[in-house]
Amino acid sequence: MSKPRKGYFEDDEITLSSSLDPRRHHRKVLVQPPSRAVSPTPEPEISIVRSGPAAASATGIAVTRPHELHSNRLQQAKHRDIERIEKQTESISISRKRQGSFSSRRSSTFDSPLFEDSPWRLELQHSGNGGLRNAIKRAEADGNVTKLWIGTLGMPTDALSESKKAEIESTLLTEDYDSIPVFLSDTTFEGHYSHYCKQILWPTLHYQTPDNPKSKAYQDHSWVHYKALNQAFADKIVKVYKEGDIIWVNDYHLMLLPAMLREKLPNAKIGFFLHVAFPSSEVFRCLAARKEFLEGMLGANCVGFQISEYSRHFLQTCNRILAVDTTPEGIKSEHSFVSVVNYAIGIDLKSLDITMQNSEGVGKWRKMICERWKDKKLIVSRDKLDNIRGIKQKLLAYEEFLRAHPEWIERAVLVQIGLYDGSDSEFESEIHTIVDRINSMRADLTATQPVLFLQQYIDFDQYLALIAEADIFAVTSLREGMNLTCHEYIYCNQKHGPLILSEFTGSASVLGDDSLLINPWDISEVANAFYQAITMSEQEKAARWMSLYSYVTNNTCAEWVHNFVKEVDVSWEEDQRRRSDTKHRLHAPLFIQQYQSVPRNGKRIFFLNMDSTDIKNAFVRTNSSTSINSANSTSPFRNTPPPTGPITAPNSASSGKFANSSVLSAVVPTGTGTSYASPQRKISVLNELVLDPANIVYVISRESRNTMERIFRRVNNLGLIAESGGLLRPFGSDEWIRFSEEHCARNISDKWQDPLMPMLESMAERFSGSRIVTNETSIHFDLHSVVEQDPDRASVIIGEVINSVNDAFGEIHVHARLAEDGKVIIARDDLTDADAVQYAFDLERAQIGKDFDYLFVTSLGSESSSDTYDTLYEWANGHEKDVGTVCTVSVGAKGTLAKWTLDGINSLLNLLLTATSQKN
Repeated sequence: MSKPRKGYFEDDEITLSSSLDPRRHHRKVLVQPPSRAVSPTPEPEISIVRSGPAAASATGIAVTRPHELHSNRLQQAKHRDIERIEKQTESISISRKRQGSFSSRRSSTFDSPLFEDSPWRLELQHSGNGGLRNAIKRAEADGNVTKLWIGTLGMPTDALSESKKAEIESTLLTEDYDSIPVFLSDTTFEGHYSHYCKQILWPTLHYQTPDNPKSKAYQDHSWVHYKALNQAFADKIVKVYKEGDIIWVNDYHLMLLPAMLREKLPNAKIGFFLHVAFPSSEVFRCLAARKEFLEGMLGANCVGFQISEYSRHFLQTCNRILAVDTTPEGIKSEHSFVSVVNYAIGIDLKSLDITMQNSEGVGKWRKMICERWKDKKLIVSRDKLDNIRGIKQKLLAYEEFLRAHPEWIERAVLVQIGLYDGSDSEFESEIHTIVDRINSMRADLTATQPVLFLQQYIDFDQYLALIAEADIFAVTSLREGMNLTCHEYIYCNQKHGPLILSEFTGSASVLGDDSLLINPWDISEVANAFYQAITMSEQEKAARWMSLYSYVTNNTCAEWVHNFVKEVDVSWEEDQRRRSDTKHRLHAPLFIQQYQSVPRNGKRIFFLNMDSTDIKNAFVRTNSSTSINSANSTSPFRNTPPPTGPITAPNSASSGKFANSSVLSAVVPTGTGTSYASPQRKISVLNELVLDPANIVYVISRESRNTMERIFRRVNNLGLIAESGGLLRPFGSDEWIRFSEEHCARNISDKWQDPLMPMLESMAERFSGSRIVTNETSIHFDLHSVVEQDPDRASVIIGEVINSVNDAFGEIHVHARLAEDGKVIIARDDLTDADAVQYAFDLERAQIGKDFDYLFVTSLGSESSSDTYDTLYEWANGHEKDVGTVCTVSVGAKGTLAKWTLDGINSLLNLLLTATSQKN
């Protein structure tokens, strides 16, 4: 009888050839991606977290349905024997599976009659997304959640009759399993998983675009299957959803699902967590379906990543591809808010303790390992055998290490476990060649081989024994979302063994300080790391291990579940608040109506502050009562500042080595700002505005006249106000007006810069990385690079510069202030944007010889909330009697005197472009 295929039902293996990854009801609906029978990659998985009156838990997650209380079955050891769902028939072969081979899910409709009478049972499944499975299992065992897993079967299902499917589904829905299968055609499953996910999406997310000449991925038509599987999940979830559930969608197999759910369940709480890496925008934009993926993910209330690098890439990609406004907290649109967070997953310490202490198999294997490799330095690695895991680089580095230090050829052993799926025989052959070459280095053929290459799955007990007895653990992945094997090594290993860790893993962000961090592409560096680890003193090993152990034990999988589920709740509440708080938000229909209300021969005048930079730093003092600009996150669970950064809704990304502790004590930047738009996009919108003969358009900026002329040279007739009101170029003119004594309230000499320069030059010498930019009516003390390199030091410098200038030159009305991009702007306090706008307005009104029919004034970010712009808004609003319509808009700031608000510059540009494209 051939072995039945294994599947991914929650912690239970569905060898009903099933790969259903039901992650269960919290009522949390866990949705996990589909995966193949033997593949270690998890299946699409969804979890519904359900709240109810009896659900208030110690952690604050309300998850219990009164009539669906579950047993404490999951409190037992992680790898205990459970019932199996296994196809039991001597005459039917569902699939043939060699050890280590990858079996495909093919249709077997010819077996349909035989399936009807075949018995089956449930069995434990170890493959799949073990980190997620263990996390939910631990959260349930601790009484924090109840859950319902939703996933696919990993067996061919075309052969199953409707009655057999109903029988399977009924069994899986029982209290023991709390799982719901999504039945798909075998063609859809294979097209989704084997083709689109594994040949296109997985490589791209890991910086390996599928452009191999031997690959036909570029010809692939499996996108239709990817969409179909996501839609099937959505249809199933909508049927079982109950109000109050939290739907938690997991991983890259289901990136379209959140938006599909949002369409049918507009008020549902939806979270999406990507367990793998998210690449830079330059790589992600290579995907043909890039926009669909981003829009799909943003159907969630909260989008989660492992580390800040991935969340930052996601925010930047959304900004670039979808032209949406991003903040450190997430993405804001006209009617919604999607938080973007990063929480690194941890491991289940309690289950590991139980297995290590109570399993006879672990003790037996540990004894055998000690006897076999007595007096040897044991280096252990476990990876999937593909070219992303860096096995080739690791072996080449180990070979170089042994050639440089031949005394270790017979004293060190590398045990490499390679989980092979049979998809790349050429790569497998290359690995075997390197292994044979290393093992041939022995002078004594009876001596132990320097490399033991196990191309197979090993029992969990054997795995734990290996990492417990290892002297070194090596991870050399070329790219990996996290890597929990090194976390398990740290926790189980009592020998204080060093950890060699690739800088391209998510784990490097949290364990990098005390591991031997390496670039796997640098073979010599990795070889040196082997030598450093193998010769490290006991004192250094203990010091490094203690720090690593502290992180692992303080950041468990249970904490990860708690934090993310709470984040979904907080994000949903913020989204609901934003949906109801639309009183002062400028919506497109109203703006278009105002824009088009101007009579045929009427005139509009626009004053637009469009200053934005790729990095706009707001500073917040985490453990102090003072702050320069408030940039606090809305979530009480974000204790560290988020890093920087497509269509429906976004939140924050926390960072730092200890994500749950407040580790910063000074003023720190929060990262990417809300208002970045490319100059090309601004120019495109401005050109549309000035093409309308009814429009007079001015752009306001703190930049110099030369900079503004260079940036906006392709916009004909554009009016410019430079240096925050110091210079003005009228609309349709090439001549500049420099505001001086005759235009200003005070008679201030233009020579004020001369006595100030020596003081600034002295400060610039003290503060490496700073620079001084002298303009015609202002001076910019640029500390941008200092802010990026050392935010704590930058906050001290900024305060010193501002105080020194204001104390020394305040009497002659020269003032220093902080701009959002790390610059201190020093200028006369009687030269303001408000004065320049009023001057331009009067000038243009005199030119046309009548009143305007429409006045539009806007500013961005902290500029919007400044006294200057409140004065300007007040002045503009006061013209309602003589101007047909006045529209004052604060972009990215609330509580101003502006009539309306927008979230960011992209919202503003979208609004202007929409209005100009409409026909009266």
